[in-house]
Amino acid sequence: MNEPSSDDRLFGVLAVVLLCVALLGSAWIAAVYSKEEAALSFGTVGILLALVFGIAGWRHKAAKVTVGMTGVVLILLLLGWLILTTIIVPKKLAAIRARQEARRTEMERKQAEMERRGAEQPAP
Repeated sequence: MNEPSSDDRLFGVLAVVLLCVALLGSAWIAAVYSKEEAALSFGTVGILLALVFGIAGWRHKAAKVTVGMTGVVLILLLLGWLILTTIIVPKKLAAIRARQEARRTEMERKQAEMERRGAEQPAP
C-alpha cells in the first residue's frame, strides 16, 4: 500500500486546521462583531479551502476525514437553506402581510369614523 507523502500529510493537516478555523472563526465573528456577512464570507472561503486541500492530500487519512466532514457541513447548510426559504420565510411574510392588512383596515375604520363625526356636527 502506498504511504502518503509529506505533501499529502501537509495538505491533510492543513485541511483539518482550515475546517476548524472556518467553523469556529465564523461563529466567533458573528457572535463578537454581529457582522453576519463577514462571518458567512469567512466561513465559506475557509470551508472551500479545506475541501480543496483535503482533495489535494487525499491519500492522508486526515484529508479524507476533512473532505467527509466538509461534505456533511455543506449538506447541512443546503438543508438549512431549503428549510429557511420554503417554510420559515413564507410564514413570516404571511404574518407581516396579515399585520399590515389589519393596520390598514383599522386606519380606514378610524378615518371613516372621523368623517362621520365631522358630518354630524353642524356648520357654524
